[in-house]
Amino acid sequence: MKKIILYIISILQLLHADNFETVGSFVDNSNSYESISMSGATTAWIKGVSSISSNPAGLAYLKGIGVNIGLGLESANVSNYNDTQFPYLAIAYGRKEPLIKGTALYAAIGLSYQSRSVANIDEWSINQNYEGQFNFTESATSVAIAIQLEPISFGLKWINYNQNFGDYGSHSSIDFFKPVEFGLQYNLTKKLKYGINISKVSEIGKYDYSIGKTKSGIAYILDTENNNLVSIDYEKTSNDNGAINIGFIKNNILNKISLSAGFKHMTTTENSFNQISFGASYKVISNMNFNIALKQGINNDIVNPFSRILYCSLSYNF
Repeated sequence: MKKIILYIISILQLLHADNFETVGSFVDNSNSYESISMSGATTAWIKGVSSISSNPAGLAYLKGIGVNIGLGLESANVSNYNDTQFPYLAIAYGRKEPLIKGTALYAAIGLSYQSRSVANIDEWSINQNYEGQFNFTESATSVAIAIQLEPISFGLKWINYNQNFGDYGSHSSIDFFKPVEFGLQYNLTKKLKYGINISKVSEIGKYDYSIGKTKSGIAYILDTENNNLVSIDYEKTSNDNGAINIGFIKNNILNKISLSAGFKHMTTTENSFNQISFGASYKVISNMNFNIALKQGINNDIVNPFSRILYCSLSYNF
C-alpha cells in the first residue's frame, strides 16, 4: 500500500506544472542556506524553520522557536544591475508537546518573507524616450502550517506575491485565502527519506501568474549520529522541461562546522543549463549558526559566469 501511494504521488508530480508562467522565480535565490548551498536538493529531508521556503512539511519537526535572516547578492552578469538583492526572513514556532496527550502528533506554524529588489531601473516610453528611473521590488510573504505523525508529515502554505514598480504602480495576489502549496515527507526507513512539494499557479494582478512547481526527492542518511546525507530531487516548473538537483551535506566537523555542496542540471525547450553551489555553516554559539553560500552557473566562463549568487545568513533556534 505504501508503494502504491508513493507511485501515485510521483505520477501527479510529473504531470503537474505544465503552464508557462513567470512570477516568483526569485524565491530560489531568496531562500534558506540549505536550499541555496545544495542547489535545492532538500525536498525529502529539510526540517525546522528552513523548510518554510522549501517544503512546509518539514516545519512540523521544529520544537520551539526558529529564526532565519539572510541576504543574497547577485553579480552584475545576470541582469546588468549591480545592486540586485535577495532579502530573506523566516520565523516559526513548533510545539514541544504533542497536540493530543499520549500521542506523537506534533504541529508547527511559520512565516517567511522572500524578495528581489533592483534599484535605479531606466524607464523608456513606447517611442524610446527616456522617462526616468524607478525601483522594482518583487516579494512573496508566506504563512505555513504543518502536522507530524511519524513516519509522515505534511504541510500547507499560503503565499501572497507582490510586485511594486514605484510610481508606475503595483499588483498582488488575487486570492490569498487559498493555500497554493502542499508538502509531504515520509520516513521510509531510518536512513531513507522521501518528500514531495507541489506549488500551484496563482493569479497576480490582472495579467500575471506565479510559477507552478513540483518537486519530489529522496535523501539517504550516511551517518545517523551527525545527519550527514546525500539527496536528489526531480523538479518540474511551469516554464522549463525539468531539472535534476543533487546535494550533499556533512555536519559537525570539529563540532563547529558543516559543509555542503550541490549540482543542478536544468533543461528548457531551447537549451540546458548547469549550476553548482557550495556552503559552509559555523556554530557561533549554542543554537546559533552563521552561514555563507555561493551558487553560480557553470556553462560559460567560470570567472565571469552568467549568474552568481553570494549569500549569507544567521540562524537561531530557542
